[in-house]
Amino acid sequence: MFIAYDGKFLLLKRSSKVQHYKGLWDTVSGYIDELKPIKTKALEEVWEETGIGTDLIREVKTAAPYTLQDHNLGRSWVICPVLVVLSSKPDILLDFENDECRWVSPEEIKNYATVPDLATGLNIVLGISSSL
Repeated sequence: MFIAYDGKFLLLKRSSKVQHYKGLWDTVSGYIDELKPIKTKALEEVWEETGIGTDLIREVKTAAPYTLQDHNLGRSWVICPVLVVLSSKPDILLDFENDECRWVSPEEIKNYATVPDLATGLNIVLGISSSL
């Protein structure tokens, strides 16, 4: 889930306590482990990983899921792109999954060591955004 405020996106650096992609930069992520709408799951994950509540969220947009093949892990991931646009800049409260966070422009993301194919997700959410 890409979180946007004032033209910038929140990147989170994955901690050593997670199973995959330790030390790489990512967005809020999660598993769909029960049947519920994507937007509902997205808001739960945003709250869990950042402490951002619905009172700060201006809009939530979703795009069609796609499959990411990670040949290094020998895994396939179904990615459900979500864009969460905030009405004001929050204080971020990280949980154990991430060690650091930074607000960056779309152009700056390429300067970070990210999880595989983060650029695809970014391009998708930029395509569904109406007003960052």
